[in-house]
Amino acid sequence: MQARLSSLPVWCPPYSKTKKDPITGEDVYCICKKQDTGELMVGCDGCDDWFHFSCMRIPIKYQKLVASFYCPYCQAGITGMDKSEAEEKTVEDETGDAIKVRKTLWKKKCRLEDCYEPCTERSKYCSRQHGKEFLQEVLSKLDISGLNVGESVDKEAFVKTLIQQNDRDDFQSFIRAGQSEFIDKDVPKSLDNQLYESLIANDRKVNELINQQSIIETGTLPKAKERVELLEKYIDWISQVNIKFNEDQNSSGTTDENSSSKIDKGGKKSKKKKGLKTKPKKRICGYISNFTELPSSVDKFVEEYELHKDDGLTTLQSVCIKTRCIKHSEWSSMLLDRYLQEVELAERHQERIQLLLQTRKRQLHIQYYEKVTKKQS
Repeated sequence: MQARLSSLPVWCPPYSKTKKDPITGEDVYCICKKQDTGELMVGCDGCDDWFHFSCMRIPIKYQKLVASFYCPYCQAGITGMDKSEAEEKTVEDETGDAIKVRKTLWKKKCRLEDCYEPCTERSKYCSRQHGKEFLQEVLSKLDISGLNVGESVDKEAFVKTLIQQNDRDDFQSFIRAGQSEFIDKDVPKSLDNQLYESLIANDRKVNELINQQSIIETGTLPKAKERVELLEKYIDWISQVNIKFNEDQNSSGTTDENSSSKIDKGGKKSKKKKGLKTKPKKRICGYISNFTELPSSVDKFVEEYELHKDDGLTTLQSVCIKTRCIKHSEWSSMLLDRYLQEVELAERHQERIQLLLQTRKRQLHIQYYEKVTKKQS
């Protein structure tokens, strides 16, 4: 059976094989199954059908930015599975088998805000003209404390200073100055040692964020992951114990007091069986209130269980050994879900701290360069 890769969007109706209007006999297209009325459409690279931009929730202004389009049915694995796999991505389905995922790809948009043309090769703009307009717009919004903001020459001097403070005074330095890593990397302390110490090195907010980051990375997150790992090992251990129980049961054979054997006149052995039943598989609850390691080996636990199975015990090595335990029903899956949520929350907190730290450092680095430039002007 063909694997379903993903669910359809809520706005997309179930797939229909209808290709003709039942009344007019005209061809119909898209998820709306309507005739072509001249409305803007895009062709699917998976099933070769056509879909309206409006039905696909794609703004018309993005029409030149579509690089490779796959309809919701192809993305869900319902249609188009025999088409070219050039833009496909391999993933695993629920059974672990490799399957192909089709995904719509977009061309990079020109950086000029109101332009929806695709970028030219090795550029962030659709044309040299829009590149100039973008930089002029950035320069016009540049606000440098202490300088005459109204005169572009001062702003240009500021940008030039940043370039000179980078690796070298050339075009490549100018390119790096426009990239995020320029403002993210450590600023040169040598430009103003006193300013660096007062503004950056001793910033209270940065130091607090670094401390919080350290607590998460060295404590909260590793401990949460360790709990998940240990519980998964324990769940596997319980599974192996239950398998061992049933292996021992099967090896001992099935007994039935109502069975009888006799030899017929032909010398063949016949057996009459009354009410012969297979023993149900044994599964213990396995709940344990607190643990830091596995109770014992599987063989040792099963051996000890066999020694005490008639003693009326409900726990063994702190493990609940009831076979029908309503009190602890689904305990392992609920606890694992809780531990996984703790890992997710810790990772989200870590990402938030990293973002806040990056934002704060950027603010300080910009202030540092502004103050240095002000002193040099």
